[in-house]
This record gives sequence, C-alpha cells and structure tokens, in this order.
Amino acid sequence: MNYRHYLFLLLLLGLGVIIYIAGDNSISTPLLSRVTSTPAGTPDVFMENARITQYDEAGNRSSFATATQVVHYPDSDTTWLDSPDIWNWQDSINPPWHSVSERGKLLPGGKTLELYDNVVINRANPKGGAPLQLETDFLTIHTDRDIAETERPVRISDESGVTTAVGMTTYYKENLVKLKSKVRGIHEVKQPTP
Repeated sequence: MNYRHYLFLLLLLGLGVIIYIAGDNSISTPLLSRVTSTPAGTPDVFMENARITQYDEAGNRSSFATATQVVHYPDSDTTWLDSPDIWNWQDSINPPWHSVSERGKLLPGGKTLELYDNVVINRANPKGGAPLQLETDFLTIHTDRDIAETERPVRISDESGVTTAVGMTTYYKENLVKLKSKVRGIHEVKQPTP
C-alpha cells in the first residue's frame, strides 16, 4: 500500500470516530451545548409591538407597558426597548404615572429600568388641572421600590409654573418629587375670578 491508501484509511477512520462521538449522547452533549448556545451579543428573545400588563397580588393592574421592539440578550441578562411607553398605578384612587422615552434598558433581575433620550413622565392632576410633567434625558425606575430617579438636569411643569433642577427622585406611592440641587422656578399665582 502506498501513502495515499494510508491517508485515505486515516481520513475514513477519523470520520468514523467523529460519527461515533456524535452518536454517543454522553460524549456529544457538552459539544452540542457549546455549538447551540448563543454567542455573546446574540439575542435570545425578540418581539415587535410588545404589550405587557402586570397585576398586583390583589389582581389589580399595577403596570402596563408597550414598546415597538424588545430584545433580550442572555449573556448580559439585559432587555433593550425601543419607544417604551409605561403606565404605573399605585392604587385605584390616584392617577397613574406615565413614562415614555426613545429607548430603554431593563437591567439583570428585571427590577431596574433605565430610560434614555427624551424621557417624559406625566401624572394627571387629580383636581382636573394641567398634568405634572417631568422631562430629562436619563431616568432610572426601581420597580421594586416604586421610585424613579435621575442625577441629570430635569424640567418640571404643572399648572402653577416651571421648575428646573439637577437630580430628582420621584416616589410613586407618596406622589412626591424631591429635587436634589440647582433648583430654579418660575411660578404664577392664579388670581381669583370675580
């Protein structure tokens, strides 16, 4: 036999070993799991025009969210949202908080949501006046603590005027907004109508 026959037999033997390993589940499982796992940066969930409703323990709606696109990345356990639109109810008496932005990211664990770019939070005035509106370029919502906060500049407007500040914490349950620094405001006192 010449070396070509040996080379052919060696290749045939190698192919037989590969086929044997692929057919033996105890050997091929680790190899298969490496092959079928998603590479870093590859999403495992992709949704378009997503709508998600959450309920509290009593069965009352606690939040409603939509996004034009939702993409989850398993390697970082983060979920990216395009055009998130989120409603949060604290109870059946007070109006909900409504948050929108161009982009968002749900962090690992699913309890912290970051909103980016043209973030606007609205809350209807329970007395029927102009709503409270908060505007910033970045906001972190802690769903487990019912608060939203930012260290960035924020603009707040309601029926009495406009306030600007750097940094803010909003307590949803208490219907309270605390400003952190550089607070400036212009407010008009409404004259009583005769």
